[in-house]
Amino acid sequence: IGIIRSFPFTSELQRMSVVTKNLQTDEMIVFCKGSPEMIHSLSIEKTIPVDFHSKLDSYTNEGNRVIAFGWKALPSETSWHSIQTMRRSELECNLNFTGFLILENHLKEDTTGCISELLFSNTKVCMVTGDNIFTAISVSKKCGIVPFDSGLYDVIVVKKEGDSVAFQLDSEEQTSVTLPAKYSQMEIVQTLIGITSRPFVFAIAEAAFNHVAEFHPLVYEMLLLKGKIFARMKPGKKQKLVEDLQNIGYTVSMCGDGANDCGALKAAHAGVSLSETEASIAAPFTSANPSISCMIEIIRQGRAALVTASVTFRFMAMYSMIQFITQLLHYSIGTNMTDSQFLYIDMFVISGIAATLGHSQPAVNL
Repeated sequence: IGIIRSFPFTSELQRMSVVTKNLQTDEMIVFCKGSPEMIHSLSIEKTIPVDFHSKLDSYTNEGNRVIAFGWKALPSETSWHSIQTMRRSELECNLNFTGFLILENHLKEDTTGCISELLFSNTKVCMVTGDNIFTAISVSKKCGIVPFDSGLYDVIVVKKEGDSVAFQLDSEEQTSVTLPAKYSQMEIVQTLIGITSRPFVFAIAEAAFNHVAEFHPLVYEMLLLKGKIFARMKPGKKQKLVEDLQNIGYTVSMCGDGANDCGALKAAHAGVSLSETEASIAAPFTSANPSISCMIEIIRQGRAALVTASVTFRFMAMYSMIQFITQLLHYSIGTNMTDSQFLYIDMFVISGIAATLGHSQPAVNL
């Protein structure tokens, strides 16, 4: 089998494909892989199993990454030259749905502990991913972004319903509750109270995110405050989310390891690349250890640097003021300190304290 033409993966299209040729039979076949939703939209209806969505939901609710596959045979008269001139959309259509590839997500050993420490320090932690929303919800529960084990929090999925917005608990098979065409902030709160009486966080996919951000500013403001899980997010939307969080007063740090994260890493106050690929070019920091533990270290070191610089400046300013007042008092009684006294104060009193302040270590805990 030879590869005639390939189309690389793009987050905008959520898929990639190759055109292959059987060197013995000259048969040409297009193979395509991508997100289940995208492959579903490109496949012939009769090739899609009736339990497509139920199977997809069961796999994603377990926290698995799911990739779908499709294929189609090209007409026998198709030539190599025509393949090179055909548009991508002409080849990636009318596919025969093949099936799912299930990839299990394993958390790194230190992930849960790092997130727990960040949450304990009252730091807002969000997941912004290109994966399926239910995969993201499941992983966020496992790693502790949503304190699911305590049973104290619910996850409310924000969905687009026509021109309006709907809310639905992720843990129950219930109909979603849709907001009226015109609503106030109080009506949003009352709708959410009707869904759950417990504390909650929001989860949203990109399609609903775009709709809410453009047409529902009241819901969007609440989403920025209560949102924890942002799924199927393309690079531009990740950057928009970071910038909008900054606009409402958050100091935002972002970590990522792929080209899709470059815009958000560059927009964040402190962007950290977890790899040495494209993300490391955009991010001001690159971690040698591909773990989110680097975020804790950056916060610790950043706070220590800020506090040390502030305290050192205040100390030197206070020292200068004290010395000025001391000189005024000496002049008022017609005397002055000698050069050796000035030298002693500067060398043995002030220098030691200033050097000690400059070598202060960060706090062990956030």
